[in-house]
Amino acid sequence: MALLGREFIAVPDDRKGQIVFKWPDITIRRFTRAIVNADEMALFVNTGQVVQTMGPGRHQIDANELPGLGVVIDSITGGNAYRAELYFVGTREYTGFKFGGRVDDVQDPRTGLVVTLRVFGDYALRVADPVRLVTNMTATVDVTDNERIAGWVSDQLLKVLRTHVTTQIIRNGWPILGLMAYSAEIEQATIDAASIDTRVEKRDTHLKSPDFLDVARYPTIVFVSKKVEAGAPGHFKVIGDLTLHGVTREVSLDVEGPTPEIKDPRGNTRAGAQATTTINRKDFGLTWNQVLETGGVAVGDEVTITIDVEATKQTAAGG
Repeated sequence: MALLGREFIAVPDDRKGQIVFKWPDITIRRFTRAIVNADEMALFVNTGQVVQTMGPGRHQIDANELPGLGVVIDSITGGNAYRAELYFVGTREYTGFKFGGRVDDVQDPRTGLVVTLRVFGDYALRVADPVRLVTNMTATVDVTDNERIAGWVSDQLLKVLRTHVTTQIIRNGWPILGLMAYSAEIEQATIDAASIDTRVEKRDTHLKSPDFLDVARYPTIVFVSKKVEAGAPGHFKVIGDLTLHGVTREVSLDVEGPTPEIKDPRGNTRAGAQATTTINRKDFGLTWNQVLETGGVAVGDEVTITIDVEATKQTAAGG
């Protein structure tokens, strides 16, 4: 914003996206008016210490109103100015920051393999303590640069993952490491419904018809994982959404594996796993049945699903 005779101090309109804005002059004339917006806090800093803060509103830069300024009176001006750094810190939520990178190399307690854990995501940032932000970071980080602040926060997120999450994985022996190393394919398994093969052509035709899978309308069967939990020894559970016949239900897969690594004739490292679950077909709108002459019905309600996974270990670029 334009300044009239240096009577007003505020964050310029073109800098309102900054988390921290530093007023360019360290000599501020007495009785100047400061405007602090509703989502800001202003801080006067002298030799690394905050001597005065200003909350939202209009303030007169005068020690009578802001007692902390008494220690930064500029004697050269005869007491008509204050000599201090002035920071405006935004307290609203800032979104759209991304982070990611290597967390750590962790040994899978089940297979003994060393797995490199990586994480990627985005986050929102809000300054909860402007005083600590300015006093703790100004010596090492350019706090007037959003990307520098975001970079520091991203580093802290990765440190938390290294010191806490990795410790929990090792302590609890979570089998997710085996899944990550060898079985990424199980995170989303897609089956062509028309590929069903029971080795009886007439039965296959009936299963593909509207009485059952109705492959013309619902050509795929999809499982998308949502989380992984520890299971019995040598097993873990993958919970996710199964979409079958146009209906999506949450199911839990019991996964056995991964198997020990083997080398195929081409030198590729392979491992496998098997996931099973049981569903009620009626939950997915598959209700067709037929009463038999001998009593009972032709088709039971419970269906066992088995997914066999074979994965090839990927070699890192340049490795």
